[in-house]
Amino acid sequence: MMSADLLKTGTWCWKSNVASWDFQLAGRGDGDLQGDYRRLLLELLRLLGDFAAPREIGLTTGSGGENAAVIAVDALPDGAEGLERVLRAHTDLEDVVVRVDLLCTPPDGEGTVRLLGGATLWLTLEEDEEDAPFRLLVELQVDLYAPLSWGEVRDNRALAALNRPRLAGFLRRLQEELGAELVDIDAPSYRGQVGPFGFDPGG
Repeated sequence: MMSADLLKTGTWCWKSNVASWDFQLAGRGDGDLQGDYRRLLLELLRLLGDFAAPREIGLTTGSGGENAAVIAVDALPDGAEGLERVLRAHTDLEDVVVRVDLLCTPPDGEGTVRLLGGATLWLTLEEDEEDAPFRLLVELQVDLYAPLSWGEVRDNRALAALNRPRLAGFLRRLQEELGAELVDIDAPSYRGQVGPFGFDPGG
């Protein structure tokens, strides 16, 4: 993995809640909401693909409250199997926050740069919503994908074009493979740039 210094182009910036995509998800309908919760979380991590890598997972439970467990993903000895064992030990999950590192293409188009903590995912159980009891919020903390950014140099079209397919592919997989229904997009500082599959190349 290459140094994140390669991304210091001055054409993008860190900014809280750059853009967020709000989804609803259904369970299997068999009444096993905790089983659905584990399944959806593991699928969500698999679907990250070339967009991002999970860094830390925080679990909120009914019995243990917020941060009942904080899992450093790289420290798990056996990947997804180890994570599933940890999840099974918590039978009253209410909220899961996944902090991810973005996997980015540098300006020369060669290799991959890991941008630490560039996005956050929340998977929440809302039991009163019978048809779609799970909510997934995908929130970006950087405007790397925006053709018109709030960086020192606002023209970010070149870097955005290299990385746009990573974000678009992830959002598309959520909708087509996970069955996530998009219910809202929030990007107040990027009006006209953001749609269901990320940032519009026209900006």
